[in-house]
Formats: sequence, structure tokens, C-alpha cells
Amino acid sequence: MKLNKKGAPVNAILTATFFSYIAVIMNYVSPDKVFMFLLSSCSAITLILYLIIAFSQLKMRRKFEKENPELLKVKMWLFPYLTYFTILATTALLIAMFFIESMRSQILFTCVVVTVVMIFYLVTQKKKASDPVDEASSIFQKEELDFE
Repeated sequence: MKLNKKGAPVNAILTATFFSYIAVIMNYVSPDKVFMFLLSSCSAITLILYLIIAFSQLKMRRKFEKENPELLKVKMWLFPYLTYFTILATTALLIAMFFIESMRSQILFTCVVVTVVMIFYLVTQKKKASDPVDEASSIFQKEELDFE
């Protein structure tokens, strides 16, 4: 994240302000539909986030079990079966949203948002791949994850 001299994330603030103005205009044009649209969109995005968390849990728990099993302080119930069930159930809910008329526009909007975020992620990762990695700044240092 790029900060100015005073430590403020100016680009993030300007972007959030821009989208806030768009939300105000949309609320003025169609106040009855905007609230329900935003509410439904949030539920679809929450399902996407939960799906990402489940996939991350599968990958990272296995990695920690191999590399640093002492970091795993909490035992996950029925791992990995409960995680697989969560992925399956969440995916089924997202697919079902395409077939429910009142939720179709929200799930399509969510797909657009996820696609845009993934494109930005891929672009920034290509940029980072050319930069040297500083292992000292890794978020997965053993000392930082020890909660005792």
C-alpha cells in the first residue's frame, strides 16, 4: 500500500470516496432497489470469502503440519472432512444463487467483482515476482505466530 509523507493511504481514500459517491447517486436514483441489491451482494461476497478461507485452511494446515507442527495449538474438528464439506456446501449455495431469480443479478455482480480483484491480484503478483523477496519481513515467522 502506498502512503504519503504523513502516512495516509491517499489512493485508497480517494478510491473509497469515489465509490461512496457512486453509492449515493445510486441511492438517489433508485433507493428501494439499492439497499436490497447491496444486502444480497454482501451475502454472496461473504460466501466467496468463506470459500477462500476453507481452501486456505486446507493448504496452510497441511503445510504447518509438515513444517512446524508445534505452531498448531488448536485442533480442527474432523479435519479435513469438515473443510471439504464446507467447500462443497458453499459452492452449492453459490451455484443455487444463479437459479434463484431474485439473486441472479447479485451473484453476477459478485462474479464481476471477484474477476476484477483476481486480475488486480495477478497484475500485482507479476510485479512482485520481479522484486527480490525479503524473508525477514515474512508474516509466517515462528515467533510471530506463537500465541503463548
